[in-house]
Amino acid sequence: MKNRIFFIILIIIFCKNISYAQEMFNFETKSIEIIENGNLINASNGKAVSGDKNIEIIADNFQYSNISKTLKINGNAQVLIKSDNLKIKFDEGVIDQKKFTFEAFGKIEVEDLNQNIKINSKKIIFNNKDKILFSTFNSVIRDNYGNKSTVDSFKYEINKSLIKVKNLNLTDKDKNNLKLSLAYIDTKKNNLTERMLL
Repeated sequence: MKNRIFFIILIIIFCKNISYAQEMFNFETKSIEIIENGNLINASNGKAVSGDKNIEIIADNFQYSNISKTLKINGNAQVLIKSDNLKIKFDEGVIDQKKFTFEAFGKIEVEDLNQNIKINSKKIIFNNKDKILFSTFNSVIRDNYGNKSTVDSFKYEINKSLIKVKNLNLTDKDKNNLKLSLAYIDTKKNNLTERMLL
């Protein structure tokens, strides 16, 4: 009976360790420091890879908190989210594993490698659970056809290939100009639909 209880406890510990390993980031950096009883990791000059290998980040500095499950990133940073084929360059960022979000600040360039779209902004949030990328700041969206859209804010529903934008100012490759207060951009069909404000 004692052996059976010991075996069950071992299974629980093993399962907890597997779960923990999936949440953690693996660091391939020039320097690493583990402090506060292993709850805080400081690393610099290299790469961090999520436990499921879906997210790869290159940056100058990383700080991972095992308590809050957040990874703070800054300096020449770039993240690749493989499941959505998104490449994001940014100055500073935070990955919150509890909220399934990635937030970036500063000079930002988002590249959707599937749809050939580039987005520039100064703050973006990506919800990895719902597959939504959005910003409430002035942003510029460029596509593969030479269209440049300046918007006050946007919400990109990646699974629907749909970008909802407010106060659109679009200029095409022939310098034609279009302004709409609310519009939807279909990134697959490359068409624009005006939406009326209710």
